[in-house]
Amino acid sequence: MKLPLPEKPEGVSLFFFLRFYANTDLLTGSDWYDWQTVEDIPPCGLFDFPDKEKLKFRFAPANEDFEVITLPLVAALETMAPADRYLLNPLRWHRVKEQLSTGEIEYPEMTLGLGREADSPALQDGRHRIVAMMKLMGMVTAPFAVDPAHAETVRNFFNC
Repeated sequence: MKLPLPEKPEGVSLFFFLRFYANTDLLTGSDWYDWQTVEDIPPCGLFDFPDKEKLKFRFAPANEDFEVITLPLVAALETMAPADRYLLNPLRWHRVKEQLSTGEIEYPEMTLGLGREADSPALQDGRHRIVAMMKLMGMVTAPFAVDPAHAETVRNFFNC
């Protein structure tokens, strides 16, 4: 059973609110919207999601030799510049929601550097997945794929 259309937070675009709530026009994916906070993002009006404990993760084909480290989602997202954390694309958002609804998704990826301090962890891939896991599934932590060469630095940074 799908939720009725929720109330839109003040200051949020109605156009993007509806696109992120129940977008079915998958031909347009070039636009982005900065939600500012996870609370501003609407719930999903299209899919149901499994219990977070049942979510299964898989490696991207190029990263099958990476290590898996469980990290706090908010702290992982905070490795990005503040202006980028909730900047989301409706087409990617739909794809992530659809994948989560199947109960299986790729690991987000953590690396070092990426324009910041070379020895500091940075989210490499998975912003939409992280935000969706937080918003739609109530997750606080998740497993991340980490290059073995960066694993010790990532563990030390996140105290795990």
